Amino acid sequence: MIRLGASVVVAISIAGCSAQSKHSAYVGTRLPAETSAALAEVKADVDQANKFCASFVGRQIAPQSFGQAVSPIAKISPKNEFETTEQFNARVAAVTSQGAESLIIGKAIKDYSYLAYDADRQKLIVSAYAFDNQNFDPWRIFQAAKVKEPVASTMSNIDVFIGETDKTVGSYIGTNAFGVSMRVRKVQRSTNAIFQRSSTGISAPIFVDQDSKGVIGEIAMSPDVARTLKPKLKIAFVVKPKAPFLVRANYSGGEPTIDDPEDVEVSATVLIADIQCGLVLDHKSEVLASYVAQGARRIQPPLSAFERRYREAMGL
Repeated sequence: MIRLGASVVVAISIAGCSAQSKHSAYVGTRLPAETSAALAEVKADVDQANKFCASFVGRQIAPQSFGQAVSPIAKISPKNEFETTEQFNARVAAVTSQGAESLIIGKAIKDYSYLAYDADRQKLIVSAYAFDNQNFDPWRIFQAAKVKEPVASTMSNIDVFIGETDKTVGSYIGTNAFGVSMRVRKVQRSTNAIFQRSSTGISAPIFVDQDSKGVIGEIAMSPDVARTLKPKLKIAFVVKPKAPFLVRANYSGGEPTIDDPEDVEVSATVLIADIQCGLVLDHKSEVLASYVAQGARRIQPPLSAFERRYREAMGL
């Protein structure tokens, strides 16, 4: 569930009020009409997001791989200066049957310890880190791609690292400034990720209801079921692609050193999308639980100071 209090603060700010109190502070108080309207709009937004993500629970789905999801989008040429947004969106819909609809993209679980079973309470504790616990650098990727938008922060962003693969393509003998020679491995690294937007703060939690320990929910199950099921659980994200849809870039992964004698060339593919829900699936791909992510909400926080300055400088 979305925490209403945090959303209310956003709504009050939108309504032009200076108060930062939570909803409980207004019980029995007559609110200005514009504030009441803003609160009602936030509640409707919360309800809609909850209902959308909850609609996946109990369904058997077939998540796509990242490559499958972006394949139709990759065929779309960038929007040109003589093309309206409506024309561009129509062209996107013509290329992919998904159009503006949401995609379900699977991701491998790297650490099952973030799906911890509590035998006393007979519940599986789901941590946000089961979904995403590795950073990538969208700022560097967007700079290498020489794109004005989207705007990534150098501090924190709402994004998901999907994965990367390394392929050795050769080697050579390198010598450092002290005359020490070593064999350097040449590596081609393919990196895939999803980017929503820059964060308005230092931290950027993907999920709305994420506590200070990263817990986003619990799934009731018996010890016997948990013992068998836990190693077979899968995760997926529900995302809604948005312009510019895809950013690709090639750049150097850094100079080889004695401690790390690798010459890495990175090929990055970033899907631009609103991250709406995180799904936990069983071995038959039935959705056991769904968690509301930031992108499911229509009402979004204001731009960060970094993004405002960047947009002003770029004339966006």
